[in-house]
Amino acid sequence: DMKGSIMYLGNRNEETFLKEAKFLAQGRFVATGSDCGHLFIWNKSSGDVVRKIRADAHVVNGLAPHPHLPLIVTCGIDSDVKVLDLGDVEFRPARSAASSGFPRKPLSLSMRSEDKERVVTIEEGEEILAKVGDMRTRGNALFNAKSYADAAAMYKECCGLVNFVPPTEELRELCDGMKVPCLGNLAACKIHLKEWTEAQKICSKVLAIQGSNLKARYRR
Repeated sequence: DMKGSIMYLGNRNEETFLKEAKFLAQGRFVATGSDCGHLFIWNKSSGDVVRKIRADAHVVNGLAPHPHLPLIVTCGIDSDVKVLDLGDVEFRPARSAASSGFPRKPLSLSMRSEDKERVVTIEEGEEILAKVGDMRTRGNALFNAKSYADAAAMYKECCGLVNFVPPTEELRELCDGMKVPCLGNLAACKIHLKEWTEAQKICSKVLAIQGSNLKARYRR
């Protein structure tokens, strides 16, 4: 019975017997090889292909993700194995499972969109959280000065920066601990700016992370 199952499509398994499949980033993504020589990475929940990486001249059969760093080792028919660094790419839906020329963008602390997830190392994650802590402090000063639009812009940038895939459970907890107050403060700004729909959406994001958050429940 396949009801309720998610199909991960796009790779080929026609010429060789077996392909390994692995979870990446604490189970957020699924990866496997292909007879076209590419490594395919899907979003586990949606089934969207987020990366298609050339990893062998012929076939990719085996893969082994690093337990902590955004690295993965692949092997196939080539006479060598390859270590691929996933920390320099942005995980986002591709055009289609069969398309080629997938976007490849460097990881950067200047990324703004809160809708994009990135894979980072522990050191990069800690650096991001330290930067966001300083930015949140500046946002609080703007909020207290009743500069709600400027404060909202600062909190929104904070939310974009902390939207990464933490490589460890400890870093995930720290990330959520920073993300919740930033989102909550952004919702408060939207209420002062009378942007009710936006405030409601942001509060829903808070509750998705921390369902018991009383401020988010009240504001929504």
